[in-house]
Amino acid sequence: MTVIIVDDENLTLKMMTKTVGEVLPEAEIHPFQRVKAAIEFAESTDISIAFLDIQMRGMTGTELAEKLSMLQPHMSYLKRLRADLLAAAEKLGLNSLILSQRGKIGLNTDLIDCDYFDYLAGKPDAISAYQGVYMEQYSWAEVTNSALYWNSRNSELPI
Repeated sequence: MTVIIVDDENLTLKMMTKTVGEVLPEAEIHPFQRVKAAIEFAESTDISIAFLDIQMRGMTGTELAEKLSMLQPHMSYLKRLRADLLAAAEKLGLNSLILSQRGKIGLNTDLIDCDYFDYLAGKPDAISAYQGVYMEQYSWAEVTNSALYWNSRNSELPI
C-alpha cells in the first residue's frame, strides 16, 4: 500500500507521517511538502491513500484531490477517505468516535477533550481560558479566532 501525505507545514507533515506509520505499519509512506513534487510522484506511482492538507501554497487540498483523481481514476478520494477513516477507527477501538450516516461522516465531539468544543458548549472554564489566541500557526484559523475574539468581547452573541 502506497500512502502520500501532502502538507506545506513541516511539523504537521512529520506528525502525520509518524501517525500514519503507527496506524498503517505495512504502508509505504511518502511525505511531500511541495504540491508539485506530490503530483510528479503520482504521475509515476500507484497511490492507495492520500492525506492532503486543505490550505497549501499554490493549490488547495481539494484541488490536489481532483488532480490526483484525474491521474489515478481508480482512487476515489472521498469514498476511500471515509472507508479508511472507519477502518482505522475500528482498528484502534474507536468505533464510537466516528459518527456515520448515509452520506455524512463526523466525530462524536462528546468523546473528545477539546478546549474549542468546551468553549462552544459555553463551559465557563473554557471561555475564561481564551486569551485571544487560537491556532495562530495556521492562517485558515484566523476566521475562527476572530469569531472567538468577537464572542469573548460580546458574550450575548453566539458563535
